[in-house]
Amino acid sequence: MMAFSALREPLRISNVVAGKALFVLSQWSADGCSVATQDGLRFEVDGDINAMLSADIDRLFVVASYHTQRYDTPLIRAALRTLSRRGVGLGAACTGAYFLASAGLLDEHCATVHWQYSDAFRRRFPKVTLRESLFEIAPLRYTAAGGTAGIDLQLALLGAEHGQQLMTEVADQLVSSRLRDAQDAQRLPPLRRLRWPHRAIRQSLELMETNLEEPLRITDLARYVELSPRELERLFQRHLHSSPGAYYRQMRLHRARALLLQSDAPLSEIAEISGFGSVSAFSRAYKRQYGAAPQLSRKEQL
Repeated sequence: MMAFSALREPLRISNVVAGKALFVLSQWSADGCSVATQDGLRFEVDGDINAMLSADIDRLFVVASYHTQRYDTPLIRAALRTLSRRGVGLGAACTGAYFLASAGLLDEHCATVHWQYSDAFRRRFPKVTLRESLFEIAPLRYTAAGGTAGIDLQLALLGAEHGQQLMTEVADQLVSSRLRDAQDAQRLPPLRRLRWPHRAIRQSLELMETNLEEPLRITDLARYVELSPRELERLFQRHLHSSPGAYYRQMRLHRARALLLQSDAPLSEIAEISGFGSVSAFSRAYKRQYGAAPQLSRKEQL
């Protein structure tokens, strides 16, 4: 819902600020039925895919969240390819980029997705140049990482296509006091994630994030941040209410879950990429964390 609103609201506000209809907004679903968000809100639509193909469209954005493989149908892929042949600009927010990539419409293009799904995306679509940016703008292709990044994408397009004054006025209406660049980071750095960060914790988190596939031993981690393992343990317990090992394992499991649910990679590959020595070790850790075996989680989402 956030990704959808972030793409739509700047355009609606542009019409208000300009005092005329710069944009005519419509929304479609595959079957023409209303769409429910995970928290139960429903969006009415203007029609199904056939109605979309009959409409006069300059630009289309695909918005998606979880379970992309469940909804990635030949009908949707064919419709997107038809629009591409017509010269329609195609964009996406969050995992909406999966649908464009699955239709072959991001091959040899730069694109971005939500950071949580970047590993799965790279392995599934190797022909796409994936960047961990807020948004990417290429000829007739526009992708945003999700969340509020759609606002940044639309503001950039407004500035390029309708002038800086309109862009600034829309940003003011959105109370967006800082215009973020495409290359701004999607995530807060470890320093800013913690309210009272300690140098050793910050450095430890950075080392963990860059060594998920081949995890460091906690003794080595402590040595790198110039503490004893016992001192590092106390700091983690005080600030994060977790041991270094448990926090590290949770980070690796988050990566594994994204790969599990958003790719068809075998469990052996997911276990290796996430730093687990074997499928059995990965499965045990996953079940403890999420309450179900990884095979069952994947089966339920398909």
